[in-house]
Amino acid sequence: MNFLDSQRIYASFIRMGFEPASSLKEADIYALNTCSVRKKSEEKVFSRLYEIKRLKEIGVLKKILLCGCIPENYGEEIIKKFPFVDYLVGPDQIQNIPSILKKERAVALDFEEKISFQEEDFEREEEVMASVNVMEGCNQFCSYCIVPFVRGREKSRSFYEIIKEVESLAERGFTSLMLLGQVINNYKCPETGFKLHKLLEEISKIKEFKNIIFITSHPHYFEESLIEVIGKYENLSPYIHLPAQSGSNKILKLMNRKYTVEEYFNLIEKIREVRKDASFSSDFIVGFPGEGETDFEETINLIKKVRYSSIYGFAYSPRQKTKAAEMEDKLKRKEKLERLNYLFKIQDEIQKEDNNKQVGRVFEVQVYGKAKKPDDFYSGRTKDNRVVNFISSRELNKRDWVKVEIEEGLTHSLKGKEII
Repeated sequence: MNFLDSQRIYASFIRMGFEPASSLKEADIYALNTCSVRKKSEEKVFSRLYEIKRLKEIGVLKKILLCGCIPENYGEEIIKKFPFVDYLVGPDQIQNIPSILKKERAVALDFEEKISFQEEDFEREEEVMASVNVMEGCNQFCSYCIVPFVRGREKSRSFYEIIKEVESLAERGFTSLMLLGQVINNYKCPETGFKLHKLLEEISKIKEFKNIIFITSHPHYFEESLIEVIGKYENLSPYIHLPAQSGSNKILKLMNRKYTVEEYFNLIEKIREVRKDASFSSDFIVGFPGEGETDFEETINLIKKVRYSSIYGFAYSPRQKTKAAEMEDKLKRKEKLERLNYLFKIQDEIQKEDNNKQVGRVFEVQVYGKAKKPDDFYSGRTKDNRVVNFISSRELNKRDWVKVEIEEGLTHSLKGKEII
């Protein structure tokens, strides 16, 4: 979603007549889009601001535009800490950048009541899989999460506006689509009341799309109607991102996640019943306040039981304004990182085993470009979101679909050759 916001920021400048600078020293305006979900993300932004401060002081940069969640989180405190920043723009104010830049300095942090985008709001030339916002914000208030405070409350786009945008993307040659929302399975059209299953069903009928992903789903709101649609349309991706966050019911309750481990695993099983090829990924927070050794072991047990295709793991760090920030955090950073590293070790073993089982299989793969290593390989992704590096006897372009026979399974990718 941050990447999509960056596309909107970029498109705003292009429509205003700006051109991208080849380096900071050639730039008139420096626009930095930010994330506040983790402490590490914020630290990177603050470090970057200090790096570019000197360029502003010597007159190389004329203006600095700070966008996204950090301005929304800290407000005008940012200006006090970094007085050389000229503009603060929250996520809901990105569309107003042209009018904001007419002022010498500005703070634009208000949340909008509605969400509406047009295709021209985005710069998509480098995209392989086109991303589409269907809703923004969050009403869940998970005790660790700052999103409701920096993205506002849930707002769904018009069903027909979304359909118009994705039809336009199909006409432009896109064959892969990623629908985005903080809790996407809470989507509800403000005009028709249509929910996510209806939206997916309509988009799946557009024959140009070979692969449609939707993220991120909250386990508590995964309805039977959504499971039915997943089983009905083959161009809906078998890849499901379904954050568990913890394998301990005690910790899930402290996190305000609204489901139990048993309910979560039952949902996994239901989806696998309708999609035998289902591939799951998840988010996990390690070292949440109150997490004991037994709670952590229960998380490891869930990972072993589900056998995720990939996971995103994080050591807990308190976020201001959240309930968890008020809880007693007994674990030291070192202990959290030890648990996190062990979690990744177990997951790597699972992924290596699973990827080894793919040797000899043939996958449809969409080309993302040349692989970093080896130089003569292409890189792409399967419909279930596996990374595949492969060799081909012909020139290929981004967005091409090819058939690849897998010859080797690595921990985080597959290797193979194109079958012509």
